[in-house]
Formats: sequence, C-alpha cells, structure tokens
Amino acid sequence: PKSLPWIGVNVSNFDLPTIALHLAKYQIESDIILMPSRYNRSQVIDLMTLFGERWKSLDSLAGYLGIKQPDNPIDGSMVQDCYDRNEIEKIAIHCQSDVRTTWQIYDRIYNLLHDWRT
Repeated sequence: PKSLPWIGVNVSNFDLPTIALHLAKYQIESDIILMPSRYNRSQVIDLMTLFGERWKSLDSLAGYLGIKQPDNPIDGSMVQDCYDRNEIEKIAIHCQSDVRTTWQIYDRIYNLLHDWRT
C-alpha cells in the first residue's frame, strides 16, 4: 500500500529531525524514514516550505484558508510546561487539534499538490 507523506508546518526542519534525534538518543530502531528529502512531495509536504515563511504557523495558514479550528487549551509553546506539570490531557487535546487541522489543510490543497507532483 502507498503511504501518505509526512505533512506539517516546518516538519522538515523541526518535527522529523527532532523525532530522529530522540530515536537515536534512546537507541530505538525504526523502519520509518524520518529524514526524507524535503523536496520530494511524495515523502514530505512541509506547508511552510511550500507556501513560504509568511505561513509559519498552522493557525495562520488555517485561518487564511478559512478552516475553523477546535478550541485548544494550549499552543505549541506551552507543551513543555504542561508536561512538567503532568497536564498530559491538555497536550493530547492540543496534538489532536493540530492533526485534525493539518489534515483539513491537506484535504483542501490536495488537488493543487497532485497537479504539482505529476
């Protein structure tokens, strides 16, 4: 089965390298390619790279596209503090919201990306 690409805002420069570094630190083996070419859209779609620095947050891109985001008790800058206070539920809600919003953005721009990839 064909796998979906990694999709996110700044996923090439933050999320994937961070996950790969943690896997190395804790000596966890994985068959998942975490450092794909940022220019191969069949492997990774970095929305910030695709649409430019102006859209360096998921919130700004979703807002521009008119995508309503669910209420979120925290933003990404608050995750570490919530973790330190053992407020794991807030982190889970935040992550679920980001995943839903990212999927909605991908769904909205899919045809545009498909045209670019062919």
